[in-house]
Amino acid sequence: MRTWLFGILYRKMAEARRALGRERKHDDIDDVMESRVDRSGRWRNPPQGPEDLLYGQQVRDRIDGCLEEAPLNQRLPFSPFPV
Repeated sequence: MRTWLFGILYRKMAEARRALGRERKHDDIDDVMESRVDRSGRWRNPPQGPEDLLYGQQVRDRIDGCLEEAPLNQRLPFSPFPV
């Protein structure tokens, strides 16, 4: 019984996913280009490569490590929530 009910649930979820994929609207390419590129053809916000993302993560990890070692009164200004 459990296997049968799981099969029904699985098929219903797959059906809902297909329906959602059909209903998803795509942005107009002109609107996308206007939001990402200025009139001269230059990026407004250039895309970041994987190296930039990795470097940013390494910097965040290093800062977090330093903050863990800092005294509480020095750590508070950098914390989103009081520790």
